[in-house]
Amino acid sequence: MSWEGEGTDLVQAYSARGYPVGVTTNTGELYGGRSIHHMVSAAHLDDELACIVDNNDPKAFRWVTAAEFARRFPDGGKGWGFVWLRRKAYTEELLFYTSALLLVSSALLVPANVFWFLGARNLYRASRSA
Repeated sequence: MSWEGEGTDLVQAYSARGYPVGVTTNTGELYGGRSIHHMVSAAHLDDELACIVDNNDPKAFRWVTAAEFARRFPDGGKGWGFVWLRRKAYTEELLFYTSALLLVSSALLVPANVFWFLGARNLYRASRSA
């Protein structure tokens, strides 16, 4: 999902849900405070702090105040954000279907093993009496 606008409310909302958000930035320490047109990852944003990860220095986590993040967010008057929305893991649903599959396969394998055992037993008895 992507959006363009003023303010960082959506960035903060997605951050609170655990999503890193790709956002515009108009400056940064890495660029000596020069005016830039760049996209970074907002790894965290709350009412007080923001954590920024820049693809030009991905090992560094740069912490700034939320106010400083909001000042850097607009590029040309508006900011732009992008987030990959992913389906959360449904552990209970997965566990149910896995259990059902195991029960069904067991129900099919037990009779097959019984028939194999009976057939092997009959062959053994036939070979001993011959």
